Amino acid sequence: MTIRIKLQEKTKCYSIHDSIGELMDIVNKKVDNDINNLPNLNGISLGIEYNEHYTKKELVHICNYYKINVRKKNKDNLINELIIYELDAYNYDIVIKRQYLWNCMEELHLDPYLKKFIIGLN
Repeated sequence: MTIRIKLQEKTKCYSIHDSIGELMDIVNKKVDNDINNLPNLNGISLGIEYNEHYTKKELVHICNYYKINVRKKNKDNLINELIIYELDAYNYDIVIKRQYLWNCMEELHLDPYLKKFIIGLN
């Protein structure tokens, strides 16, 4: 005579709503943690990029696009304003749109024919 014992771990059953709610909580905590840890690195890298690769005139154009006041501000002040604006999660969509449009203008500027129609780049 052979006796077999099968052990089975009982798992907790969740409703779909519980699972989605718990998953959303996990995702939100992860996003909040990531956002809290990144701004300093992003701010530093943005500051370096703006300082090394952009003129004051180009920074003024970016500020004007975002409707940031540029009056009586030097290049460093403009860079600080841009960093604060671009790191604000509320402005994410407009920042992505601006970056996309600026890339499009750069591509047009590189085209031998179309570059004569682009005003204001360099």
